[in-house]
Parts: sequence; structure tokens; C-alpha cells
Amino acid sequence: MYFTEGTVEILGEEEIALLANNDFSHLESLELSGATDNATLISEVTYIPKEIGLLSKLRNLSIYNLCFLEELPKEIGQLTNLKYLYIRQSNLSSLPATIGNLVNLEKLDLSENENLTKLPEEIGNCIKLKSLKLAKCKIDSLPKGFYKLPKLKITGISNKLRADFKQNRSFPSTISF
Repeated sequence: MYFTEGTVEILGEEEIALLANNDFSHLESLELSGATDNATLISEVTYIPKEIGLLSKLRNLSIYNLCFLEELPKEIGQLTNLKYLYIRQSNLSSLPATIGNLVNLEKLDLSENENLTKLPEEIGNCIKLKSLKLAKCKIDSLPKGFYKLPKLKITGISNKLRADFKQNRSFPSTISF
């Protein structure tokens, strides 16, 4: 575990448990990452504790290389000051509907979650969302809630999804790809 002013970096299952047993409510930035050794993933982190919702000052949450992480706790929706959420190289198949509570979220990077097949409709409530990255995800459709996000730029969408947009012109011109 690494500490700097307002920031904690956590590596591994034992350190993840510290979130549940300590007061980190002052944190503004948190990185949860699986350690790598010669490009081999060695992290066995399988969950993020529900106590993450108590980190009310958190503005930046980065989750990397957690190949056994299949879901986020619904309490992530309590992080209403969150501006940047990066969840890369994990095993997520969906996001909790409470993600829509993140009304200050500006950047969401879900790249390399190869089992991620859909996004919740509630994501349209993230009215400040400007950037969404979906590289190497298996998302074939986007929720109608995206119509509420006029400043959104989406990158890394599948060729199938891009072709559907061009053919159907189903999204407002204010959303760019």
C-alpha cells in the first residue's frame, strides 16, 4: 500500500480488506490494482468492499488489472463527487444501476473488460459525462439514456456498433465517436 497526500494505492487482496476496516473518508484518489510480474497477472482480488461507498470525498477511482473482479458493489453509486472512474483490464460483465448516481462523473474508461456486454440505462443520469472509452468491450448497443449526454465523446466502440450508428443515425449529432 502506498500513501501520498489524499491518495492511496492498494495492491492485492489483503490490502483491499483495509478499506473495510479503516477510515479513508478523507481520500480524494484511490487506485486499486493487481500486481503484475513479467506481464503475468498475479492478483487474486475478487471484490471491492461495499465500504467504498463511504469515501465521500473521492474524485478519482482507478481499478486496474483485477482479472477476477466480476462486479462492482452497488455502493459505488454513493461516490457522488467522483469525476474520473477508470476500470480497466478486469472481468466485469455489467455495471450496477447505481452508476447513474455519479452526477459529477466526467470520464469513464471501461477498456479491456472483455466480458462487458451492456451498460445500464441509468448511465444517462451522469449528465457531466464527456468521455467514455469502451476499447475491447463486447458492447453491441448503448442505452437510450445516452441521448441525455450532449457533450459525450465515445471511443473504442466495436465496428458493429459503429456501423449501426452510421446506418440508423440513431444518436444525436452532439455525441461523437
